[in-house]
Amino acid sequence: MTVQIVFFVGLAVATVGLFVVWPLLRRPAASAIRADYDLRVYRDQLGEVERDRDRGLLTEAQAEAARVEIQRRMLAADSEARAMAAGQAPLPGHKTRRALAALLAVLVPVGTLVMYGVLGTPGMPDFPFEAQQAKRMGLDEAKMAELKRQEQTLAAAADANPQDQKRWLALAEARAALRESAQALIAFDKAVALGPVAADVWASIGEAQVLASDGAVSEQARAAFVNALRLSRDDARSRYYLGLARVQDGDNRAALAIWRDLSASSPADAPWMGMLRARMGQVARQENLPPMAVKPVHPLDLIDGKATAEVDAGSAMRAEADANRKPGEGFSGDEKQMIGSMVQRLKDRLASQPDDYNGWMQLGRSLTVMKDPAGAVDAYGKAAALKPTEVEPLFNLATSLIDVAEKTGQDQPDPQFFAVVAKAEALAPDSADVLYLGGLAAAIQGDKALAKSKWTRLLSTLPKDGPAYQNLQGQIDSLQ
Repeated sequence: MTVQIVFFVGLAVATVGLFVVWPLLRRPAASAIRADYDLRVYRDQLGEVERDRDRGLLTEAQAEAARVEIQRRMLAADSEARAMAAGQAPLPGHKTRRALAALLAVLVPVGTLVMYGVLGTPGMPDFPFEAQQAKRMGLDEAKMAELKRQEQTLAAAADANPQDQKRWLALAEARAALRESAQALIAFDKAVALGPVAADVWASIGEAQVLASDGAVSEQARAAFVNALRLSRDDARSRYYLGLARVQDGDNRAALAIWRDLSASSPADAPWMGMLRARMGQVARQENLPPMAVKPVHPLDLIDGKATAEVDAGSAMRAEADANRKPGEGFSGDEKQMIGSMVQRLKDRLASQPDDYNGWMQLGRSLTVMKDPAGAVDAYGKAAALKPTEVEPLFNLATSLIDVAEKTGQDQPDPQFFAVVAKAEALAPDSADVLYLGGLAAAIQGDKALAKSKWTRLLSTLPKDGPAYQNLQGQIDSLQ
């Protein structure tokens, strides 16, 4: 028995020295590598969440809560990696490593003797909660215990110095790291009450609000994220969560606008880019709209009323293509495949729901983007038939007929063009769009006087210093 005891104690001491004490004493040179590894793990976890949802193991609400938590960890891991790369101070707890190493060197062998005395004893109590919590957070139990000890130390320090804002902030961050969101918010509230806080603190407060609400971006969380952006307009966490808030509100286009703005201003190798693109693709599929068709908008501009989430499929997508490729190259293969799949899903839906006016209008716009004017003519024609008193489908139908003529090299558009323009003029003779089409139809038919009359009426409504005025004036001059 004595030999066995000596053997186990010796084994415990060797294990402590090799696997516990030495890692604690050496410098954390591999933090950036660890962060990269964490990011890979988190990406795998995102994929697993989607697979579990598809298999019915998770509800959509459960999957959304899981995504929010994993994405929060990805943002935190990236911040840690960037801080280490910039040569900033190591994470909290570094100063206590030596003391912790000495403590563990004593406690673990002693604990081995205690364990030896109780191993196999019936009724020995278990501690499943800590193990489950550690597993849920992706930590081993030793790290979880260390975090809890740090939290207790920081709590005592904050209670002893209630006017020290830094101590409350440190406590709040420690509780947030333990996923104790409600308790973290209490500490954050204490810190905010003591004076102004930085943008990243407001972002952390908003994130804690989201986690405390099981992934829902509450009004309190939104207010915190807005506060963060007022101080630092580029804060990625706040911009992401405010986009997520729009998804939860059912405003997918605003979410796409916010996330496109975040994507455009983020480094190409930012660890959240893959996750961000995946979420954008998911929301875009729900909206049956390519992400590039939505103009990027900063969330503060939406909130302050300086911009709206607009869809301008043709100009937005062409602008992006021109910015990223040589003129004339068009869309990439991946873009064509993505847009094509969306268009096909829309066509399939309209085959079973032929009375969907908005669906036909959306299909017409999408086909225009894909440079399929003949398909757009068919789609707008069906929309016009469903709402014969609406001018918009008639205008789009007429412009698509012009596009068909240009694409096929015809001198004049199909006679249907003139009939469509006549219908539009009967409905809204003073509309700017209709005045332009009426003048164009007259010019094509050789009636220069009528064309000049209609375009002159339109010209009087345009700002003289605008490009539209100059362009139309040039067309009028060409009639002479």
